[in-house]
Amino acid sequence: MWLREKEEAVSIEFLYPQVSEAIRRAEILEDRGDPGASSAYLEVSLIEERIAEALPASDPEGALARRGAVRAAAAAKDPVRTQQLVDRFFAEAEGNVELQAELLQLLADLYRQLAAAQPADFEHDLALVLGHLSFSLSALGRLEEALAPSEEAIAIWRRLAATQPDIFRLNLEYALFRLSGYLRALGRWEDALAIDEERTQSYHQATARPTRRLA
Repeated sequence: MWLREKEEAVSIEFLYPQVSEAIRRAEILEDRGDPGASSAYLEVSLIEERIAEALPASDPEGALARRGAVRAAAAAKDPVRTQQLVDRFFAEAEGNVELQAELLQLLADLYRQLAAAQPADFEHDLALVLGHLSFSLSALGRLEEALAPSEEAIAIWRRLAATQPDIFRLNLEYALFRLSGYLRALGRWEDALAIDEERTQSYHQATARPTRRLA
């Protein structure tokens, strides 16, 4: 056991200068507008991931490596890797809601950039992540901060539900339910009632639509 821990410590110490050099190289390429910056940031993410694998999320260095791996994957504009890392690190950080919220914020920032250019491909993912982020912030007692991602998600669900209500209406209603809860917790009763009315209206509109019959 002692020998394995010593080997892991040596391995991590070897990785620190590697990641520092990789970050420096990626930032230089990014400043130059070099397309190779994406590959360089992926290298950073891979090294940070190796450090994260050697340290628990409860360790400050382990938490830092997890943030670094996700941040670098996002800088590389790689949504698949970024999402995979966040999913894994989120589970590893169980009980550390602060770290979970930070990881979700990094993922939301990436999806927001991608959705601005390709809304049809990424708005749905952005809305889902924003909902998780608002919930994590509320769990930390940061209700005022939870409002912005919650409202941003609702704006997306409204647009999607307007064109595809059968698919996205429930997402909208659930997001409205959560926002109403945050507003009530903040003592903003009138605002919460307005959100409740919108949710009720959405439900009644759905039930009033005729059901399709098979020929």
